[in-house]
Amino acid sequence: MSVRQFTTRSLALAAVIAVVGTPLAAQQDTTRLRTSSSTRISVSKGEVQLRVDTVHMTRYDTVRIDNTIVRVDTVVIAAPPPPIVLTELGSWYWGVFAGATAPTADIDRLYTNGFHGGGAFGWDPRDSWLGARLTAQLNQLGREVGRSSILVGSGTALMWQVATDLKAKINVGGWSFYTVGGLGFNSYNHMATVADREDFDSGNFPTQLPTVIPTQENADDFTFCEGAFTDPETNCYRLANNDWKTKFSWNFGVGTDFHIGSQDMFFEVRWNPISTAGTYTWYVPISLGVRYF
Repeated sequence: MSVRQFTTRSLALAAVIAVVGTPLAAQQDTTRLRTSSSTRISVSKGEVQLRVDTVHMTRYDTVRIDNTIVRVDTVVIAAPPPPIVLTELGSWYWGVFAGATAPTADIDRLYTNGFHGGGAFGWDPRDSWLGARLTAQLNQLGREVGRSSILVGSGTALMWQVATDLKAKINVGGWSFYTVGGLGFNSYNHMATVADREDFDSGNFPTQLPTVIPTQENADDFTFCEGAFTDPETNCYRLANNDWKTKFSWNFGVGTDFHIGSQDMFFEVRWNPISTAGTYTWYVPISLGVRYF
């Protein structure tokens, strides 16, 4: 083989290796950015055209988000029943009271202030101006010092009273001012009462304390008149005895209902005249009480 032939074959072999080896290297490098097939590649004479991959990637999301929330309660709570309003009983009340009892007018010459206590049951609608009540109370009086036991009695001066009254009121803020009045039934013993002077003027009764001590049987036969011959305004009294006596009476008064916290209370002054021996014996109970509706 001549040198010329050897050289020619070597150049031909090198050209074949260059044509075949270059595309394989380009295919193995997958990290390089490939261009689209629409890009024109200029090829000069004597150069080898490269092969470009036209791989397209399409991505589809398969995640679906639904914002609708459905809530199912498994615990059912029943609504509470409406409260029972006792409209009829809401106006009724009961109460207790206590205070001082003051004898007044002529009878205060014989007795001093005492005390009393009692109870009440009534009907008093809060949104009405009219009410009614029934009261029962026990009064005890003190004696004036120096008075003869024949005149004022030797035992404790007691008087029970039961009264039924009507009540008219006006509400001002949290206060209720009222007037009250009605009839009463009284029972008392060891108490002297005021007597009409006409018994003395008729000459039927002595003008001084009797020499015979009154008893349950004859006490009503004695009337004592103080200063019968010197005082034109003579005070006459029917002597006290040990027997229980009963008399009807009437009464009137004023008062106020108020609250301390949630407690309903009242303060009241009443005038209570008892008809005895042709005139009136006056007592004034002053009471402080509580009420419960």
